[in-house]
Amino acid sequence: MKLVKPDKKYQKTFEDFVSHCDNPLYIEWFWLPAEQYTNSSDYIKKVLWYSDWIWLPDWYVPCSVYWMICENKMVGIIDIRHELNDFLLKEWWHVGYSIHPDYRWKWYWKELLRLWLIEAKKLWIEKVLVTCDSDNIWSEKIIVANGWGYENTIVWKKRFWIDNT
Repeated sequence: MKLVKPDKKYQKTFEDFVSHCDNPLYIEWFWLPAEQYTNSSDYIKKVLWYSDWIWLPDWYVPCSVYWMICENKMVGIIDIRHELNDFLLKEWWHVGYSIHPDYRWKWYWKELLRLWLIEAKKLWIEKVLVTCDSDNIWSEKIIVANGWGYENTIVWKKRFWIDNT
C-alpha cells in the first residue's frame, strides 16, 4: 500500500475509481469538475500544477493530491493543502479524502490518513486540521482512531487537530 502522485500509469484505475464514486463532490474536491471526468490526462496535469504556487489562482493555496494504490488498484484519493488561509481555517481543512466504495468498510481509511501524515510532515505541516460532517459517525471514528483531537463544531463541521511534529 502506498501513496503516489497522480500518474498516467494509473490512469485506468483512476477512471475506474471515478466511475464508482457515488457523489460527484468527492471528485470535485480533488480539482476535477464534473465535466472533466472523462479527461483524466488533463486532470493529472492540473493537480500537479496546483501543488505549485506558480499556477494557482489568487484565492487558492498549494495543494498536493495523492492516490492510494494497493496491488496496482486505486483504492483512495487524498489531498494536502500546504497551508490554510483565513477562509480555509474557518470553513475547510488541510486534508480531504475519499475511498473507493468497494473498500470503504475496511481499514483503508485509517491507513490513508496515516500515510497522509507522513506526506504532510515532508511539507513541514506540524499542526493539521481535518473536519467531518457532524452526522458522519464513521468518519469521526476513523479520525479519532488516528489520534486526532476534537476541537469544536462550526455550523455542521466537526473539527479535529493533530500535532504532526
